[in-house]
Amino acid sequence: MKLTANEKVSGAARPSRRLRSSRFVPAGLALLAASLLVPSVALAQDEYDAPAEETAEAVAEEEPAPVVEETAYEETPAPEPVAETAAPAAAGSSFADKIDYMLMASGYYLFSSGLVPGDGDSLGYNAIGYPYTQFPGFGLNFIGGDVTYSDGDFAATLNLRWANGAPLLTPIAPIKQAYVTWAPGDWAFDIGFFDTIYGAEVADEWANINFSRGALYFNRQPFNHLGLRVGGEVSDGIGLNFLVVNGDVGVAGLPAGEFEFSNVTPSFGAQVNISSIENLGIVLGYLTGPNGVAFNGNSDFGHFFDVVLSYSTGALSLVANIDVTVDPNFFEDETATLFGGMVGGSYTLSDSTSVGARYEFLSGSGEEGGVDLDSPFQTITATLRYKPNDYLTFSFEPRVEIADEPTFFSQEDDVPVLEDDTWFGFIFGVSGVISE
Repeated sequence: MKLTANEKVSGAARPSRRLRSSRFVPAGLALLAASLLVPSVALAQDEYDAPAEETAEAVAEEEPAPVVEETAYEETPAPEPVAETAAPAAAGSSFADKIDYMLMASGYYLFSSGLVPGDGDSLGYNAIGYPYTQFPGFGLNFIGGDVTYSDGDFAATLNLRWANGAPLLTPIAPIKQAYVTWAPGDWAFDIGFFDTIYGAEVADEWANINFSRGALYFNRQPFNHLGLRVGGEVSDGIGLNFLVVNGDVGVAGLPAGEFEFSNVTPSFGAQVNISSIENLGIVLGYLTGPNGVAFNGNSDFGHFFDVVLSYSTGALSLVANIDVTVDPNFFEDETATLFGGMVGGSYTLSDSTSVGARYEFLSGSGEEGGVDLDSPFQTITATLRYKPNDYLTFSFEPRVEIADEPTFFSQEDDVPVLEDDTWFGFIFGVSGVISE
């Protein structure tokens, strides 16, 4: 999860990925200090012993004690302290020193059991319109970059993404994020267009367990928000985030908190991030706002609940994510409820190789436009990753999806037909990242 200072969460509470979080203070400073001290003691002892040996030799030859040598030892100049070494020019003194950047590209090859040819104008292998790897054959998920300018308590962030996945990720492609930050003290205020704080997965696949994103990420969670985000730490290991943003929260507004340029009534969100328990991360989120039904005048609010749990020890990392959306007055006083869950994990085999897996289950209650929301949907994904250097990541990923009704296309007389309730495919993916 799920975190850079500009991903998902704001200020001191912003995790480094969804999970977005991992804040650990180094515990070995005392050992490091000791290791630096020991050589100094040994050197001082060597320098002191030399005159003693020479004095012993002088006594054996019945000569006076070598006072001159003692004087020479006492007058030997001490090494100049490192702290007094002239410091270089202050960091941030030039414009370039205040800029951080990242360049990325992500591509794949997808084999689909439906054997349906895909292109940028089709829905891909399913009728849902996801994931970023939805088109069979070769595809380009994203190409783009991030840049952040920071100077004191001010920062400006711009993220850009192009290619097949960009229209799915952001409604104002190629802009993925564009916001300014003011961070006086322990709190940070972001205003503009930014990534959501909710969920365990993020758009950049190398920060996730799997190369492809899950159904929970696409069908139960918001991607981005337009408005104000405030974040900070209230104590060691406990962070808070707050949102005042445009967007609907409810069945009609899926993904929950769907981005809108204009909203008469804003949505309000909050999140608690707990990292004070060793190896365990707990993130509790809530978002409420108009349910997106046009005829109710923004008077009916929907509710979105998000829970992310993470555990990491040594080579093993585990994550779980549960989301519930409640729309109390979706249509004619009927309450609609959508929920979904995900469990996943990864294990590092070596410095360059890891394996991961994810299982998801989505369902609900009520109806949306005459379609039952309680139709279960499941995904099972396994991932083998190889990272030959700091810049490239190769992924091999078999994936299975199971629905309770026809959801996937198959080829029939050269025409895609929506008739399958099970789909299988495998993905060869590659990601390249250069950052400063």
